[in-house]
Amino acid sequence: MLTFPAQESGRSTGVWMDPAEGNAKGRADVQPPPCSPLVQEAWAYWNLKRGDRRMPSRKDIDPIEIPRLLSSTALVDVLYDPLDFRFRLLGTAIDNISTRNMRGVRFSELPYLMDGNKGWADYAYVASTRQPLTTDRPYIGKSRMVVRLTDSLFPLSDDGETVNMVWSFLDIWWVPLRERSWNGVV
Repeated sequence: MLTFPAQESGRSTGVWMDPAEGNAKGRADVQPPPCSPLVQEAWAYWNLKRGDRRMPSRKDIDPIEIPRLLSSTALVDVLYDPLDFRFRLLGTAIDNISTRNMRGVRFSELPYLMDGNKGWADYAYVASTRQPLTTDRPYIGKSRMVVRLTDSLFPLSDDGETVNMVWSFLDIWWVPLRERSWNGVV
């Protein structure tokens, strides 16, 4: 039996197969909502690395295995008591569209990511449900080349139960090259 993703505020979890009806290995597969090939690649990699577990750990993620995803990858620590999130690693594509160096910065230090905002709510959702999700993310940077952001958030856990890190793959949608000169975006 398939359960379909909740659509609330632009948030879409994956499609979960009932664990009782898992594949031949006895695990439930998580599928992304309709999305780009790179997002599909990120979801497939996360599923591969988790194997029969609910979620993989950080040490399971090997950068050598995901070269096409690295520039748009972020690793975010999940901090508890009180809940907060901290940027640990950001890929070069994310750095290039960010207004500042975000490494080591907590969400609670950023007005657009602090508790009460969509970004915080999405990460809190992943941390509490231990399920991945794909969501549209508003872009607030200075680049006029960015059209849209689609963020896929994947829980990671050292003990298999508590989410201690979130792997984010940020699919950055750019203004197409053919449209950059005639629309004033150069």
